[in-house]
Amino acid sequence: MHPVVFSAFSRACLEQAVPTYLAIVRRLVFDHLEREGVDVAKLAAAWQRVAQAT
Repeated sequence: MHPVVFSAFSRACLEQAVPTYLAIVRRLVFDHLEREGVDVAKLAAAWQRVAQAT
């Protein structure tokens, strides 16, 4: 399998797009969790405890 090689222009476009893409994905995931009744604040606190434990 050949590695993917990006031109400098392509890399710059990708780096510029990533924050927007991540924000959209984050919003979709958390909106879905909230619609399903998940307490997002409790979930965040639980993940914080997991992160502190490692």
